[in-house]
Amino acid sequence: MANVSVTTHQSWLSRLTNSVVGVLFGFGLVLGSGYGLFWNEGRTVIEAAKLAEGEKVVVTVPGDRVDPANEGKLVHVSAVVSTQEALADQIFGIAAPEGAVQLDREVEMYQWDEDKHSETHKKAGGGTSTTTTYSYKKKWSSSKINSGSFHESGHSNPSQWPASQDTIRASQAKLGDFKFGPELLHYLSDQISVPLAGQPVKLDSLPQGTKIEGELIYIGENSGSPQVGDVRISFSAIPKGDASVVAEQSAGGFKGFMTKVKKELLLVSSGKKSSAQLFEEARTKNLFIAWAIRVGGFFAMWMGFGLIMRPLSVLGDVIPFVGNLVGAGTGFVAAILAFMLSVVIIAVGWFASRPLFGIGLLVLAAGATVWLIRRNKRKKQGPLLTAGDANIPPPLNF
Repeated sequence: MANVSVTTHQSWLSRLTNSVVGVLFGFGLVLGSGYGLFWNEGRTVIEAAKLAEGEKVVVTVPGDRVDPANEGKLVHVSAVVSTQEALADQIFGIAAPEGAVQLDREVEMYQWDEDKHSETHKKAGGGTSTTTTYSYKKKWSSSKINSGSFHESGHSNPSQWPASQDTIRASQAKLGDFKFGPELLHYLSDQISVPLAGQPVKLDSLPQGTKIEGELIYIGENSGSPQVGDVRISFSAIPKGDASVVAEQSAGGFKGFMTKVKKELLLVSSGKKSSAQLFEEARTKNLFIAWAIRVGGFFAMWMGFGLIMRPLSVLGDVIPFVGNLVGAGTGFVAAILAFMLSVVIIAVGWFASRPLFGIGLLVLAAGATVWLIRRNKRKKQGPLLTAGDANIPPPLNF
């Protein structure tokens, strides 16, 4: 690993100008995150309503027979997914196991990668010095790393690859007796490695010296000591096995079921699962997405308010100690504003479907605001002194 450090300096006036420009970006960030939070609550409610509706009307049917009476209904099927097609990689001659519905080719190259780490220190007068350390290491990657954008030269990666990633899916897979279209296969997660032993591997299109090592096609001198530009190619497959679906039965196959909230319902998973399990997994995913966006929206809003207030801390940085205090104070205020506004936006988003929950969130936000204001006032007033304190003489008695 190689390390290179570069130090740059920025004047106080330049920082102040940048912070003022950043105020505009901060307002944009606050507005954007607010819209995202509001949209997310609507998305979450609609998704929950879609799943609740689907769970009420879904019908579990056997996978070994397509009943025309269920056409257009939301059905749950759990059966074996497989195909009669023989999937093979035409370039390398690798065949997937019998019945497998997908074959993947993965190509990785050993490349240079750049990592950047910066440390900024304030100087008297409000300027800053930033030391950026660039470190370079080699690693296997399935995507091209652009060495042309590296800060330091001498760490070049090849621009040409001998092969590319590829996915071959069965066009006529079946789940039991139901058609299972290629568009459904990417939902399946069970994968196995495809061994190369006994396969008629074609190496004609690869450089001389290419060899087979275990489950890899290796391009390079020594896999135990790889060099930049070495390539390894491996294969995996989604084998014949159990899968489960909740979808609309359509023409002997499946498609998304249109719910009353105008959202399609389509649940697909590897393994033998009941409809209750599929719906529970979907609800868990919906909740995870909702909280991920809520947390992300809060931090984006916090950052936005921080940018809006940043000129204050930059002004104080003429004396670094004062700037640090102002920065800590504005950071705290930005966090409180972001929390309060996030809760209010989330509450407003819930009013349409769950008014009581929305009102509860607003009460929480108001209560937290009052508590913080009172706490701040007590800090400013300081402790009240009483006659019993050591520094106050007792009252005179006549």
